[in-house]
Amino acid sequence: MEKIITQLQSKYNNEIDRIETIDKSEISIVLNNGVDSAAFSQELQNHLVEIIDELTILQINIVDAKGNVKDRFATNQ
Repeated sequence: MEKIITQLQSKYNNEIDRIETIDKSEISIVLNNGVDSAAFSQELQNHLVEIIDELTILQINIVDAKGNVKDRFATNQ
C-alpha cells in the first residue's frame, strides 16, 4: 500500500493534498483546492494500470478540498 501511495503522490503531486489510508484496501485521495474532482477521477482511472497491477484490489475515494466525497471506485472494476 505504501508503494502505491508514494507513486500516486509522485505522479499527481500538484493535484493531491494528501492520501489517507482508511483500511488495508481503501484510501481517500484528498485533492487540492481548485482541482476538478471529476476530471481528476477520470484521469486517475485512465492511468491506474500504470501504478497498480490488475490483481490489486483497492477502493479509492476521491475527496474535494472541503472534505466531500466526489467519487469512489474499486481497482477491480
